[in-house]
Amino acid sequence: MTRPSDRRSGRSSPERTRSVRSRSVGVGAGLAFGLVLAACSGPSVPSPPPPARKLAPEAVSTPAELAAAVAGGTFVRPVALGGLVIEPPVGKPPAAPLGLDLTTAREYVALAGGIGTEAMGAGDQAVGYGDVTLTGVTLPAGTPTLHVWPAWVGISLGGASPVAYSCPAEIAPPRTTLPPAGGTRADRPIDSAVIFYGPQGRGAVLYRTAGAKPCGEGTAAPSVAPAQAVVPVPWQLAGPVGLATKVSYVAPACASLSGVGASGNVRTGVFTASVTVAFPFDRTRCDAVSRFETTVRIGPIEPPPPRSPAPAPPGHVVLEHAPIPVVVPPGLVGPIT
Repeated sequence: MTRPSDRRSGRSSPERTRSVRSRSVGVGAGLAFGLVLAACSGPSVPSPPPPARKLAPEAVSTPAELAAAVAGGTFVRPVALGGLVIEPPVGKPPAAPLGLDLTTAREYVALAGGIGTEAMGAGDQAVGYGDVTLTGVTLPAGTPTLHVWPAWVGISLGGASPVAYSCPAEIAPPRTTLPPAGGTRADRPIDSAVIFYGPQGRGAVLYRTAGAKPCGEGTAAPSVAPAQAVVPVPWQLAGPVGLATKVSYVAPACASLSGVGASGNVRTGVFTASVTVAFPFDRTRCDAVSRFETTVRIGPIEPPPPRSPAPAPPGHVVLEHAPIPVVVPPGLVGPIT
């Protein structure tokens, strides 16, 4: 506070002098700090660019394009197969996506009926994990909307390798080479993909692209249906062995008989038999198993050539199990646990 005598004499009190000095020091320090900040910060850092957009999917039509899309059981580039788009998964996938490792996923694909893997070369098919989107077809009842949906996918190209068809003689043989670049989808053979979208492979659909039917039978529209597992099963004798032998087998209750076959040596009378069944991979409504019976027929055995031993009579036929050529994952045929 300024005393009257100080105001008259023009002098300042000690308190006023200290106050002014402190304000001057504060302003100077603030200016110095600002200059230091400006010197340290340098030029402004630009904001990071926006994330790059995903690559557009490319249509696959050759084994080379298919091989480049999959690495180590994972799709590494987006691809398109008709109305099916498969994109690389976001982030690193787990060791066993959807409860299936790569080995088991390949076994499931090999068992999928209708994909034609048994007739294709190793380079004409691929199995990988990715995010799938399926459009242009009506999904079977109970199938989720497959839009960027994580799934295992097995692809089989329909025209990359020669495939034997039994065509009538009056029909032109099927084309086994791809059409020239620029051809329409209808000019190509039909490609297939089996999509396992459910845990443990319990939900799957089979997708077929539009394309030319074999044997010159016209053009097929794209289609999708529940995927079927076509599985050879062990059988047991259910009657006396002969040219018509009853056998029984255990399969899912909803299974249908896909095929019964027998082959052997007429001279020795030893034959092998196989029984194959088909059932949907999605067995949520078919978790029980049942025992079925069918008949294995051998013959007719034609008369032998001259000086050859007579065919084994029915009572001397030996029926053995044919080797199962595929690996059947444990639990696929048995009850759901």
